[in-house]
Amino acid sequence: MRIVECPFIQAVADNVYPCLVLGKGAYGVGDFESLKTYLTPGVASDSDPAVQRRKVSGKVAFGTAILQGSAMVRIEAYSTDVTA
Repeated sequence: MRIVECPFIQAVADNVYPCLVLGKGAYGVGDFESLKTYLTPGVASDSDPAVQRRKVSGKVAFGTAILQGSAMVRIEAYSTDVTA
């Protein structure tokens, strides 16, 4: 089991807490563009004469799709304000 926190699930009210339960095969992930990594060349400059700094970056594109809606459940928990 894996638990993932996601702030993007929309609640219907301030005191309703939604939770999504995803079963095996519920969704799929497609790869549009594989991970590309970029590395700046190691060249000496006035600000870095010992070539101690370089930059690394990456870019990827992917998409998701619901494959089995019956393998997904949305649970909403409701809470009330309790004052003692």
